[in-house]
Amino acid sequence: MKKKFNIPGLNSLAPMVSKDLVCFDFVGDAIKAATLKELPAKKALSGVYYKDVRGLSREDIVNALREFAQSSSKRAQRDVIATIPSNLVITKNIEIPSQDPKEIKEIINLQAGRLTPYAREEVIIDYVRIGTFRQSYTKLLLIIVNKDVVKKQLGILEEAGIRANKIVLSSEAMGMMVHQHLKFEVQDSPFCLIHTDFSSTDFGIYIKDRQIFLRSISMGAHQLTGEKEKYLPRFIDELKKSFDAYQAEDIEVNPSLVVFTGAIDDLKDLEVMMLDAFRMPVRVLSVVDLIGRSDSVSKDLINPRSISMLNVIAPLFKSETAVINLIPEEVKLRQALEERGKDIIRAGVLVMTIILFICGIFLVHIYLKSEYLHKFASKFKGLNEEASQIEKDFSKVRIIRNYLSVRGLSLNVLSELYDLTPLEVSLTSIRLKEKGAFSIRGEASSMSAVFSYVNDLEKSTSFKNVKTKYTSKKKVDNQELVDFEIAAVLEGAREEAA
Repeated sequence: MKKKFNIPGLNSLAPMVSKDLVCFDFVGDAIKAATLKELPAKKALSGVYYKDVRGLSREDIVNALREFAQSSSKRAQRDVIATIPSNLVITKNIEIPSQDPKEIKEIINLQAGRLTPYAREEVIIDYVRIGTFRQSYTKLLLIIVNKDVVKKQLGILEEAGIRANKIVLSSEAMGMMVHQHLKFEVQDSPFCLIHTDFSSTDFGIYIKDRQIFLRSISMGAHQLTGEKEKYLPRFIDELKKSFDAYQAEDIEVNPSLVVFTGAIDDLKDLEVMMLDAFRMPVRVLSVVDLIGRSDSVSKDLINPRSISMLNVIAPLFKSETAVINLIPEEVKLRQALEERGKDIIRAGVLVMTIILFICGIFLVHIYLKSEYLHKFASKFKGLNEEASQIEKDFSKVRIIRNYLSVRGLSLNVLSELYDLTPLEVSLTSIRLKEKGAFSIRGEASSMSAVFSYVNDLEKSTSFKNVKTKYTSKKKVDNQELVDFEIAAVLEGAREEAA
């Protein structure tokens, strides 16, 4: 059964008018949308939309979104954003032994399989850099989402004729908006944001406008108002557990303020309970408090009962500065190519117009303009040839990968180590111990080279239980090197010994 708010402007998609920016959320119980109009001096919220989709099929959701897209086609949208709620992502606070952004990304990619139950190619990973500490280690908040979840979301939007070019983590945008509202109160100290929606709650810790901790709680306004006596104690207990989990990470000092927002109209009594639970000041902020009143959108539309629209409103104001973007890399590449194609078409049309104009006036320059067009065409031909060569290279890489994934190893252990050791790594000793255990020591040009080497050893069928015993940076002749020791066991050695 589908429901709509009995509010003018929300009961039908038809009144919605396309604006400069639109944000969607439809992976939970409802379709939510908000539109933003960009004015010369400010951004103004221009519309919101909500529709209950519990029990609806994918086709029904697509049709609702398509109706929205068609009704809002009077004005072209500059940008389309989709959101991912926190309950669909995996978050991890980790430490990386590097400060180099490129090296950090490489290490994350190599370690992705150990951080999630999925293979690297099955997930999309982004991160927020928290800070650095002891001997160049970097603290990160990893945001990990299953690629199938994102592809399903993008697929539904595209079926409806809507193409999103950014997928944001709604909790990040909400934290940034709250910080902007309270920046003179919190200054440089962390604050805690508790955002309650219909069936879930986000618990986040922020320092300035950066999210440094996130946990999702599977209770929301629906449970807290429907069966208050049953759920309130559980809810407070989950908030305490979330705070304890943050303290266990030893990330930053404790927050100085707790902010409670979202679907809070019927939950004002929670302020006293949270004040008692956290022993720190608690601020209750409605969506209207955060964005102000809009000339075209009423208070009731912005802040309906038991539903929070903040998770689609905040990204409209903060998408440009948000760090997290969970769009798949292949989609980013496609968007870049399409945008480049549009630029080329525009440039081509402009050039041709100028050429025709000049030729019409100055016939004596026809030859020169013809030569210019010839050079232009040659440039594009060269780019096309380069693209074809890149495509051939990718095909070769795929063939090699397929071969390596199926070929068996027939060489002895030393030959295997020789084949697996890259140029960036040199071995100084190999020690064979009892029952097939052995260790290797060596030097590498970088920390990422060590992790990459360990990853390659793990993939080999000749070795198991591959572990890094230690890594240490040193300088030799003004060159920074990494000493390391790796321990492993020869495959089949333990069974033979037994």
